Amino acid sequence: MCRQFSDADVDKKLGWRHEEVHMIYNVEAALGPQQTDEDWQRWYGDMKPPESLLTVLGLNSAQRFKGISHKPYAYVAIYSIDSVDVMTSAAYRGVGGGNFLTNRWKPMLSMWTRDLYDGLETAPPVSEDSLLGFFDRSEPSALPAGIEATWLSCAGLDKTTPYRALAVLKENESDRYLNAGFRLFKPLSPYHTA
Repeated sequence: MCRQFSDADVDKKLGWRHEEVHMIYNVEAALGPQQTDEDWQRWYGDMKPPESLLTVLGLNSAQRFKGISHKPYAYVAIYSIDSVDVMTSAAYRGVGGGNFLTNRWKPMLSMWTRDLYDGLETAPPVSEDSLLGFFDRSEPSALPAGIEATWLSCAGLDKTTPYRALAVLKENESDRYLNAGFRLFKPLSPYHTA
């Protein structure tokens, strides 16, 4: 089970609740068989454009990806946020954060998860000739030689994995990371910053 920050934990760690904690917010969704990539891009891009999300105070970067290594191929969005408070703010909810603004797509998804991770202050930018890699585990572990990644600790929301190794790699390194058990994602958008 992932560790969640309680108010007491945050108070103890930071001295008060509203201090910046810097976290990575990760959203992952997979379409059902009846949807197309074009449907998803049109719908998600129109409903939650990064430019709109980045107007929220405390939401500092955004980038979107599509899985290329494991089925069902998931779509991923990674955001850098200043604190847990961003997730509950009226501004975040006002631009569609935390929901789909419509029930039309919920039954069409085979998976939708949201997680907060600590371990990095800012999500790394992934260029169009690079890939994003995830390696989920119950505990951080040594990675094979030649694999570079940062271990992140789950801090809340859906708590899909206690720890996630996050890597940015060149496309020509993909076999090495796949053999180590990483799931790989290609960028669908540039790296946006507030």
